[in-house]
Amino acid sequence: MYLLAEFQKIKRNNTIFIVIVAAFFINLMSVFQTNYDGTFSLREYADVLLWNHSCFLYPVMITLICGYLIDLEYKNNTLKNIYLAAINSRTLICAKLFVGFCFLLIIAILEFICSTIGVICCHIEVSGESVGYFFVQQIVFAVCSFISVLPIIIFGAQKENGYLFGSLVAAFLEICGIFLAPRGLCGYYAITAGLEILNFNGGMVGGTLFSGNQGEVTLLITIGLSVLLLYILCPKNRDYMIEK
Repeated sequence: MYLLAEFQKIKRNNTIFIVIVAAFFINLMSVFQTNYDGTFSLREYADVLLWNHSCFLYPVMITLICGYLIDLEYKNNTLKNIYLAAINSRTLICAKLFVGFCFLLIIAILEFICSTIGVICCHIEVSGESVGYFFVQQIVFAVCSFISVLPIIIFGAQKENGYLFGSLVAAFLEICGIFLAPRGLCGYYAITAGLEILNFNGGMVGGTLFSGNQGEVTLLITIGLSVLLLYILCPKNRDYMIEK
C-alpha cells in the first residue's frame, strides 16, 4: 500500500510526464543512431541505448524522481507528523530511495519490452542471446546509475527544492562523462562505472572497449560515501528535525 501511495504521488505531478517523454526520445534517438549506416541489430541498439542512458537520461531521471518524492514532504508540511510517528529522517529517505529505485526498474523493463516488441514487429532478426544481453544490460546499468547519484540525492534532500539543484549537478556530471569515459577514466567515474562493469563496447565512442575492475570499486566507494552522508546529514533525533 505504501508503494502504491508513493506511485500515486508521482503520477499526480508533471515530473513523471517529463521522464516518460525524455525516455521516449532517448529511445527514438538511439534507433536513428543505430540505423545510421542502413543496418540494425538489437545488440547494437542495446549498446547505443546504454551509452545514451549514461550521458542523457538515468542520472538526471533518478535524481528528479527520488528528490521529488522527498521534497513532497516539505511542500505538504508532513515532516512533523512523520517524525512524531517515530519515523526518523534516515528511514524516510531510505524509503523514498527504494520507491525511486522500483520506479527506475519499471522504466528499464518497459524500455526493454517495448524495444524488443518493436524490433520483432519490424521483422528484424533477433536471437535469444541478444534479447538476454539487452535485458541484463538494462537492469545492471539501472542499478549502477542509481548507486552513482545516491550522494547527490541525499545531499539535496536536506532542504526544500534541493533536488532541483541536485538534478542540475547530475546533468553536469552526465556531460562530463561523455568526455571522461573514452579517456580511460570510465571505471573511476561513478556515472560511467556501470559501462566498465558491463564491459561495454562503445560504438558511440569509436568502438572503445570499457573493461576492468575499477568500476566495482568506484561504486562501492560511492555506497560508502552515501551511508556516511546519511548518518552525518540525517540525524536520528526527531525533536531536532521537528524544530528545524
